[in-house]
Parts: sequence; C-alpha cells; structure tokens
Amino acid sequence: MYEVDLIANIDKRGRMEQIREDINVTLKGIAVTAFTINKNYCKLSVGGEERYRKEIFTAISMQIYELVLKIKYDYIYAELLKLLKPSFSLRLLVKALTCFEKTEERESFMRCIIVNNKINLDGVCNFLVRKFQDRWKEVCLLTLNNSCYLQDEEIMYELIRYLIDFEKIDYHSCDLYCVGGKYRVVEYENEKEIAESYFDDYEKMLCRLIDFSPRLTVARGFEDKKEYETLFFVFGAKGC
Repeated sequence: MYEVDLIANIDKRGRMEQIREDINVTLKGIAVTAFTINKNYCKLSVGGEERYRKEIFTAISMQIYELVLKIKYDYIYAELLKLLKPSFSLRLLVKALTCFEKTEERESFMRCIIVNNKINLDGVCNFLVRKFQDRWKEVCLLTLNNSCYLQDEEIMYELIRYLIDFEKIDYHSCDLYCVGGKYRVVEYENEKEIAESYFDDYEKMLCRLIDFSPRLTVARGFEDKKEYETLFFVFGAKGC
C-alpha cells in the first residue's frame, strides 16, 4: 500500500477539498482519499496499491502545480496593475502570461518536486514560488516596459495571440457554442471528445480556452460581433 498525506493550514481548506475532488476523478479506480480537519490544519490522504505509485505521484504533483499557477496569476496581475488599468483585455493578457512557457515550467517543476509520504502544501508552494519568481519578474518587467504600446487594443490582442500560439497543443481541438448568452465548450484530444463544460461568463470561457490550448477552435452561434472578433483575432477561431 502506497499512501501520501498532503497537509495545509486551515485557511486552505477549500482548496484542499477541491484537490480531493479532482484527484478522485483523476485516480478513480486507482486510489482512494480521506479528508480530516483539525483546529489549525487539514489533511488529505491519498492511498493506492504500490504499483500505482507513479500515477499517484503525478496526480498530486499536478494539483500542487495548479496552485502555483494561481499564485503566478495573482502575482502577474498585481505587477501589471501598477501601470495598466484593469480591463477585460488586461485580465486576458495576465491569463496568457500565466500560461506562457507553462509546459517548460511544469517539466521543471516535476523534476524538482519530491513527493514523500507527508507533504506540507504551504512549504512546497513557497519553495516553488521562490524558484520561479525571478522568471515571473522578468516577464512582468518586459511587459511593463512596453506598456505604452499595450494601450492600443489591437496591439494588446496581437501580444495575447503570440503568447497563446506559443503554447498550443497540436492534438487538442475545441468546439465553442453560444446559445442564449451562454457558452458551451467541447474539448477533443486526437479527435476524441474528452470534456464538456458550460459558462455564463464570456471571459471565463476564454480563460478555459487558454488553459486547454487547442490548435483548432471552431465557433458556432456567435452573433455578437465583438465576441466573435475576439475569438478570431486572439484564438484564430474558425466560424461555422
């Protein structure tokens, strides 16, 4: 039996519960989880047969990396707010910057993390933030040094598209549907449907698109001209 305990301060209870839900989906039939709460901390235990050690390690590591990405997003957003006004385009830019070089960063993360039988989530995240923060600062500084150009929406979108194109995954594709002001996203991997999600918010739908990084995006039912133009100019979406 292989078991890992993930421990965090009580203020991360919500995040830990979400990690448990995601791991239950990812490792369904492979591992089981148990969640316990103390006055000052909470603990998530993940257990499975020894032969599934690699799968358990990968699932836990990726959950920790997702938290690092959230910290990265908050860091970049705070830095860019120093000169740029909050806007729809800025939030999209921050999301694209967060995912820029994500593949390389994730591989580096997987090499440096060691999953022992007990992991302190706060300590690991603090260590990883220090490891990657110099690069985040560099990206923010480069963006701020060119902020005068980013006041032009067209240039802003060109930069966002460059960042997104850098991370696109060849075997990912996506169908988008707009029906009654709501958005349906169907994701494919090697032409096989792997996920379906619904959004009430256009920006959240775009952020999901950046996370999934499809090489091909097809948009259907978008009657709002500006929404479709954003999909076309930023994501290279095709209409149908």
